[in-house]
Amino acid sequence: MAEKNALQDKNQESVNKEDSEREESHADKSEETPIAIVGLGASAGGLEALEQFFRHMPAKNGMSFVVIQHQDPAQPSLLPEILQRFTKMSVVPIKQDGLKALPNTVYVKPPNFDLSIYHGNFALLQPSTKVGGRMSIDLFFRHLADDQDGEGCRHHPLRHG
Repeated sequence: MAEKNALQDKNQESVNKEDSEREESHADKSEETPIAIVGLGASAGGLEALEQFFRHMPAKNGMSFVVIQHQDPAQPSLLPEILQRFTKMSVVPIKQDGLKALPNTVYVKPPNFDLSIYHGNFALLQPSTKVGGRMSIDLFFRHLADDQDGEGCRHHPLRHG
């Protein structure tokens, strides 16, 4: 049991170190502006579609990507670490308000918040509904369209399987 706890602690330290490095790298690029901010919504079964999308997306593309996936709000998300396996872009979990969308970066919404964006900066929101189906994806897409003045906002469902 002690060995298992030590291994879990070591894994958590590694994740925390990676998060800190991503945040420092992110801060260094804060003056850059993406050519587009692309929202990607997925159900829990959409991981394969996200994998295929990011495996084929060049790392230097000038765009920001925001992944919103239906997840259990009571469970920690491993999605940033999983997505990092499929892309050379930085994958950044959104942990605080005011994080600026930068080019060539993938952002991941935490499972226990809804997400908004204003002038290219993310804002974490308390979930709009506590019970039943949450509409996190639709909500973010509406905020993104408003933030981008409706320009370039399209719905293209990712298919998997």
